[in-house]
Amino acid sequence: MMGSLGIIHGLEDLSEDMLVERAKGRDARAFSELARRSRESCLRLAITILRNREDAIDEVANGFCKAFTRIESLSHDTKFPVGCRELSSIAA
Repeated sequence: MMGSLGIIHGLEDLSEDMLVERAKGRDARAFSELARRSRESCLRLAITILRNREDAIDEVANGFCKAFTRIESLSHDTKFPVGCRELSSIAA
């Protein structure tokens, strides 16, 4: 939904590609929306690997932080959750 100044208020309505482009421009709200959308799938994977929910929550949060600092290197054809895992492993 566009506001009177042309600002998009409903990030949940944007496509993943649009959110990634905005996040590459350092839009923290767009990145937060991407993280919100992919958090559960990333958390399920981390729990499967680590077998400890608390450790998994910490690692997912760390992964998102690392991914935000390197999101500009995410290629156009990579979907965000996969890219987030790739970027966080590169940054580790």
